Amino acid sequence: MNIDDDDVNAFLDADIEAASPVVRLEEGEFDPRLKFLSHSSCNLLHSCPRKYELYKMRSLPRADISVDFESAVTFGYGTVVGVGVQAILEGKDYEQALFDMYLAWEPELEEEIVRNKKSFWEACFAVQQFSWEYKRSFSEQYELVYWQGKPAVELSFVVELPNGFFYRGFVDVVIRNKVTGEIVILELKTTAMVPNSAMYLNSSQAIGYSVILDKMFPEKSAFSVLYKVYHSSSREFVEFEYEKSLLQRATWLRDVLIDCQVIEVYSNYGNFPQYGNHCYSFSRECDFLGVCDFDNKHLAHPYTEADEAAIEKEKGSYDFYVTFEELLQSQVDKGEL
Repeated sequence: MNIDDDDVNAFLDADIEAASPVVRLEEGEFDPRLKFLSHSSCNLLHSCPRKYELYKMRSLPRADISVDFESAVTFGYGTVVGVGVQAILEGKDYEQALFDMYLAWEPELEEEIVRNKKSFWEACFAVQQFSWEYKRSFSEQYELVYWQGKPAVELSFVVELPNGFFYRGFVDVVIRNKVTGEIVILELKTTAMVPNSAMYLNSSQAIGYSVILDKMFPEKSAFSVLYKVYHSSSREFVEFEYEKSLLQRATWLRDVLIDCQVIEVYSNYGNFPQYGNHCYSFSRECDFLGVCDFDNKHLAHPYTEADEAAIEKEKGSYDFYVTFEELLQSQVDKGEL
């Protein structure tokens, strides 16, 4: 989205003054919205710090941030495939899974990306493929884990880090190997590219899931991550499985802390660098292209009491709340530090 000076002047100060009172931050304190991390936001920070800052501070009114047709279909497609697979794992039949998928699909039903075979109906076919596999072999080897009487799907967690930072995450599914008793994280992915092990082998996202397993199975010090990747072009599922240890989590924690320190440095200098090689990615221009050079006093929405209340509410909305100190103690108790 390219915006010239006239366009900028049209919305520069529009929608900046929020209805909620502005929170006055202490000297040296920076916007708390920058302190909420996740796997995707850390990836955004690594790709372009300036985009991370603008996205977190809602610099453009949401109506001005485009959601193009392909992004909507791609996101919807991946979401409903996950919804359908989770439904099958919960013991629902294919028709019930289809109904859950229909409720979760947001684009128009007829919208599709033909070249990548992505649409609601292609998602239905993907779930049908999994349903057949589940009946033939998957259910003989794995069973869904239940936590406090509920299926362990879409479990959420938040880690309270030093200096007011938080790291959030969601686990697709937790399953158990019926033969070995091993606990396995099932990650559901969709891609139009040919799946390759290198895409997932060193993903930090999977290591963070040990936060949840620590609470569910405190006696265990290792777990596996099973990736079920649906290749939309070939209409087939591909599997990759990796062992993860608590020692790897120690490295993950260190890396997250480094990201926090980097954000603090950028904030203290008042400068989040622009990485121009990411102005065009995933076949589209950055939403902030053309305005990211402008000063934050014109672009950033102020941090308000409504934002403060929303953050506090969100902290209490996760299935698992863990402090950094608890994670460190867990590592020590299991002899991993």
